[in-house]
Amino acid sequence: MEEASRQYFDSKALAISKNREPYKSFLEAMYELDAMLLLQVPDRKMGETMARILYATGITAMETYLSDTFINRVLNDDALLRRCVETDPELCNRDLKLGAIFSRQAGLREEVKEYLTSLLFHNLAKINLMYRSVLDVHFPKDLSAVYKAVSTRHDIVHRGGKSKAGKIVPVSAADVRSLIKTLKTFIHTIEEQLLAVPHNSTS
Repeated sequence: MEEASRQYFDSKALAISKNREPYKSFLEAMYELDAMLLLQVPDRKMGETMARILYATGITAMETYLSDTFINRVLNDDALLRRCVETDPELCNRDLKLGAIFSRQAGLREEVKEYLTSLLFHNLAKINLMYRSVLDVHFPKDLSAVYKAVSTRHDIVHRGGKSKAGKIVPVSAADVRSLIKTLKTFIHTIEEQLLAVPHNSTS
């Protein structure tokens, strides 16, 4: 089980490291979602099922952008790596014995990579703080629509498309189009701030 978990995180970390243009990948995903909405489906029920799948995929694209952008920048910039270790509550409070300080320092980047790869980047409350404290990037003040969309995605993926009350979560093509617009605005706000800050790569 431990080996399977290690292989999963290694493969996830590799995929993240190869995504050198996360914003481009995100925009391509949004375009593909929009194009999928134009496909003809046999009936209304299948159309609703398709809409729920596309809705969940949209949130996944947002999460991929947030994770790949953050992790690649932190792991390839010594200053950001240090800031991440010093400001993240989980990392900065880890125990360190003096006798292990040199071996720990040698494996620091790998330790941080493992930690960041394990995070759920649709946990916007935590990710918001990390982006602000490490990258000096501020999320929009009003993220209510995105939070609601993440909650809807949770019901779709983890509850079979039903709410806690057991009712089917209604998602239409119009809802997917609205989500695409909301996510593009959100991610564009982040990207604009990142472009304004020089990125020093150590790779």
